[in-house]
Amino acid sequence: MLPKHFGPPLLFVPRPFLLILTAALLLPAPLESLFAEEKSATGEQTGFPLNPQELLAAVAKNTRPQWRACFPDLAHDSAGDRRRTALVLGALVADCYLAAEARDAQQLRNQLMDMAAVEKSLSISKAMESGRQRLADLAVAGDWAALRDAIGDMVSLHSKTLKAQMDEPLAEIETLGLWLRTLQISAVHTSKMAKTPDVPCIWSDAFLGSLEKRAAAAAKRDKDPTSLNALAAGMGSLKDLWTDETTPARAAERLAATLTLLDKLTKELIYSTIAAPP
Repeated sequence: MLPKHFGPPLLFVPRPFLLILTAALLLPAPLESLFAEEKSATGEQTGFPLNPQELLAAVAKNTRPQWRACFPDLAHDSAGDRRRTALVLGALVADCYLAAEARDAQQLRNQLMDMAAVEKSLSISKAMESGRQRLADLAVAGDWAALRDAIGDMVSLHSKTLKAQMDEPLAEIETLGLWLRTLQISAVHTSKMAKTPDVPCIWSDAFLGSLEKRAAAAAKRDKDPTSLNALAAGMGSLKDLWTDETTPARAAERLAATLTLLDKLTKELIYSTIAAPP
């Protein structure tokens, strides 16, 4: 006679399912996104872009993007201010994503040379040497999908290294610089398209609001919050611009105003002088 079973009946689980479940549990967790989906006050997912590539791909969908026209013609300016240096580092990362979208290995090398100098001023250059070389090798090989992933790995390593040397606030500022420059790239691309993309160049007004809050929070933690306050105010102005209802006839006007605001912010916080001819 079979022994009496106490409690709920046992669930039969097929062996193949157990193998799949075990493998899934053993897989490493994915790297934290550059802007992981946050929960709103109601607990709902906000659905922000996970990284610049997602935003750029969304605005370029069903178009023939002219990404090379989006590279900056201004020199980066980070002298003497570690906060601005972190913003510039983020902007350079955004331009690495841009080079991947443009499939331009030479532009990527240009960004990596500038990045090495900026990393040196933050005392993290040596730790990044192998990462920069990997990006360059992937670009030469034309492995653009792997390059995009490697750029994300580089940002994660920036964050880890900055935190290790007690510069954790700079990691957050780098991310803010990354998104500021990404928004500018997205807006420049959109302005060159005959048809407005389905996804706005700023993703959503909620996304801008979240960036505004992050910049304001970073400013509160900083002894010299001038740059961060300017960034928070700029994101707030952009959010207001995109929160207001607009007609299709005024869409071009709003896009032009967006470009003006983003150009003003980047020139104030990231760029300084006209770059020397290549």
